Amino acid sequence: MKGLIIVGSAKVDSHTKGLARYLQGRFKDHEMEAEIFDLADRPIHQLDVSGASEPPETYQQNLTDLREKAREADFFVLGTPNYHGSFSGILKNALDHLTMDDFKMKPVGLVGNSGGIVSAEPLSHLRLIVRTLLGIAVP
Repeated sequence: MKGLIIVGSAKVDSHTKGLARYLQGRFKDHEMEAEIFDLADRPIHQLDVSGASEPPETYQQNLTDLREKAREADFFVLGTPNYHGSFSGILKNALDHLTMDDFKMKPVGLVGNSGGIVSAEPLSHLRLIVRTLLGIAVP
């Protein structure tokens, strides 16, 4: 099985990325491959359905890579810090660029990191989005 772990923290080398690395190792222990796509290291442009803006070439390439990896994945893990009681905006933007075809009937693990107030709200919010994308949310 091949998985994609999307790190939704805006901070380079975040605690959420550390959690993703830990999970990647655990998957490897079970002979499953999981690639990390860190949105802080590989930013993508804001969704613009009007086409009014021209994103930098690097951002376009990052988005192309994310879409290809998402289509190839057998499962996902979405990782996010707790930003004001919800998941991060850069993770939402990344999910807006993907489609139901990427997630349909695939398991999606949800993991969160909170530096202070412990809250499951970010994962509850993600669960709704994953269900809308026809994925199978696994908190």
